[in-house]
Amino acid sequence: MRTTASSGKLATKSREEINASGSVSLEIELKCPRCGGAVQHQTCSDCAFHIRTVQGIVHALPPERVAYYARFVEEYERICREQSSPPRSDKYYLDLPYRSSGSSADWASRGRSFDCLLWRVLKPALPRNARILDIGAGNCWLSYRLALAGYNPCAVDLLMNDQHGLKAAEHYQNYLPEFFPRIRADMGQLPFRDGQFHAAIFNASIQYADDVEVALREALRCCMASGLVIISDTPIHPSAKNTRRSTTGPPAPFLTDESINKLGLRLKICWTVHSAQFGSKWTLRRMYAMLRNRPEPPEFPIYAARKVPQGTGSGICKGMTIR
Repeated sequence: MRTTASSGKLATKSREEINASGSVSLEIELKCPRCGGAVQHQTCSDCAFHIRTVQGIVHALPPERVAYYARFVEEYERICREQSSPPRSDKYYLDLPYRSSGSSADWASRGRSFDCLLWRVLKPALPRNARILDIGAGNCWLSYRLALAGYNPCAVDLLMNDQHGLKAAEHYQNYLPEFFPRIRADMGQLPFRDGQFHAAIFNASIQYADDVEVALREALRCCMASGLVIISDTPIHPSAKNTRRSTTGPPAPFLTDESINKLGLRLKICWTVHSAQFGSKWTLRRMYAMLRNRPEPPEFPIYAARKVPQGTGSGICKGMTIR
């Protein structure tokens, strides 16, 4: 399957539809990520920035932003290469996020986090066929799982490689009736017109944003009225003092429960916090750190907040709801 962009909208093509020269429009309207102008026939009418589609991936990252992120992408991919085995089979990717042959132990907890996200957050809140932005999609396993659950995901990431980036989604294309769009874009300058998505998810990604508040504002902008913005599978530290730098990725800002709460107040949204159950080993690990007077391991709760419709005056939030 392939993804195409035309007339400022995204469409997907299945293998059968390619043969029949047809397409299924997802009615996702683009805007210029550089100047915010209207996009017609993949070109901005104001600054003439051209959004290309190459090998099924929509390139909506202007050249100056490609250069800006070049060092980050190079460093991230270097670390991934050092920690990864040679190219993997379809089965490896299809089994994610549940632990499978060749995957690390971390995936076991990610599977539980995804189950919590799907059954406790998305299913009660969103209609079937809801459009969902997967921001920082990586190898697109979340988009694949969302598609299986009956949603219409759109995967966004900076990385393009075929193990950890957007090209890795090719492992899923033979297992879905309709392939999801993949967009190379900056989470701080999303190339979508306002109010088109039912939800936007930052799954293990928002900690890499240049500015977390800007990224959240962009996600809220892209969501419909009362749409959901979600942070999941992201390390949340007890406090800024009780942290250690990660060795599994480029430097990223530390997020704490307090900092997330303050972001909610500035954005006038109310977070609901969901906690996945990671099992006894996870609990014992935290207890051991406390007994040894070591830095307490981060938690991985799921934060969800609804976009407040303009003019309602109901966006003042004084705390979080724990579930």
